[in-house]
Amino acid sequence: MRKRIVLGLIIVFLLSLGITGCRQEKPVTTPENQAGNNQAATLLVYAGAGIRQPLDEIGKAFEDKYQVQVQYTYAGSAQNCTQISMLKKGDLFVPGSAEDLDPLKAEKMITKEQPLVQHIPVIAVPKDNPAGVKSLEDLTKPGAKVALGDPAANPIGKLADKMLTEQNLLAAVNKNVVVRTPTVNELVVYLSTGQADAAIVWEENVVNAGDKIATFAIPPGQNKIKTIPVAVLSCTETPELADKYVAFCLNEGMNIFTKHGYKPVKKQE
Repeated sequence: MRKRIVLGLIIVFLLSLGITGCRQEKPVTTPENQAGNNQAATLLVYAGAGIRQPLDEIGKAFEDKYQVQVQYTYAGSAQNCTQISMLKKGDLFVPGSAEDLDPLKAEKMITKEQPLVQHIPVIAVPKDNPAGVKSLEDLTKPGAKVALGDPAANPIGKLADKMLTEQNLLAAVNKNVVVRTPTVNELVVYLSTGQADAAIVWEENVVNAGDKIATFAIPPGQNKIKTIPVAVLSCTETPELADKYVAFCLNEGMNIFTKHGYKPVKKQE
């Protein structure tokens, strides 16, 4: 009897050794490991379509520095928010204004937010300024051909209507409106080709227009300046790498933003 008990204990012991010996601990993949293994890392960044030029350049510079892939999804803010909310995939969001983060904040999908640059509306006219437009009030001048963005299609159109409404000018300006464009870039084309005498665009939109277009500042009391932020999403699987992207935007990337006509916002401590 005693021999059986001893034999049984030996068998149990040997089996336990076998099980332990065969078990292979699966390596734990952490955000730190993923961020360190840069060749396998990819950042998915949702962004506003209107800021594609500087972000494409920033993404390329970031890839060259960290040997990672930056994948952008460009769309309107509402579309981006819906996609992020439904898929719960991605690392960062760079919308056209800080207010565009509100739907995701309500869902607690934003872990960090950092203001980057300003989005400043200006009055733009052909270089020779045939209608003599220099202010919002001048957009009501008889015969002035005004081009505005479609408020249902782009932020600058919506913002222009809001500014003009607050100054009790929208009805009068609408009499001079010759086109409502779906994109802000089309407004620049109308000005460059002489099809419009004036438009309200973002300041940076005319940087590459050369000497064809002049701009006039809108007084602070009338203007509505927006701030472009960068936000880290709660669904990111590489938070440390996402933080590096934010830091890159604030440092090396800021030179790229300013080159494209954007004015930096003071960093948050």
